[in-house]
Amino acid sequence: MALAINYIAALFVSFIVGMIILWNQRGKHQKELEKQKLDAELSAIKYQINPHFLFNSLSFIYSKTVPLSEEVSNAVMLLSDIMRYALGKEEDANGKVALSSEITHMKNVIEINQMRFNNKLNILYSEDIQQPGARITPLVLITLVENAFKHGDLSDPSNPLIIQLEADTERIRFYICNKKKKGPKELSTGIGIKNVRTRLELMYGNKHEFKINEDDHFYITTLIINL
Repeated sequence: MALAINYIAALFVSFIVGMIILWNQRGKHQKELEKQKLDAELSAIKYQINPHFLFNSLSFIYSKTVPLSEEVSNAVMLLSDIMRYALGKEEDANGKVALSSEITHMKNVIEINQMRFNNKLNILYSEDIQQPGARITPLVLITLVENAFKHGDLSDPSNPLIIQLEADTERIRFYICNKKKKGPKELSTGIGIKNVRTRLELMYGNKHEFKINEDDHFYITTLIINL
């Protein structure tokens, strides 16, 4: 009887262990499917416009504007760089890009927005990059910045858009604080905050923290990625 009980107990434990392993495998498979779906959606967004046609057109416009206006020609060049990065394939096998490339892209977007508003946007940007070789999932930082441009009031000098970026050997920290805009807001485009949240979860799991805090006047976003 004791042997039978031990045998049944062993079978029961084996069954439970097997179910746990199977559940973990299914969970990993589901996450991989979700990641592939998001990658496909991102690719669809990227290739709605033919890149060859786009860059030829921008090159033509640039050549025509150089003699007329340095500011306009610089804006065209910036736009070309922004689109080239957004449509490009700089990701490695893990779906990440160099942090330095993401920073350059973010600064280009900030600069072209300043041009749009005659350099009247109040932006306080700071960075402390001790690990320039760090890599990050692409188009995350810029999505958060674009969200601030769309929904933030950047006209108040006493409450500028604050952007802080830090990177060392252990983590990447990104912080944004903006005053909320009153009245009509720009239409939202791009992959959006929800998509960013999902991509971060799939890419980093419990190795990241993504928090959004807001009140009646301010919107604060903090992203920490542990390397």
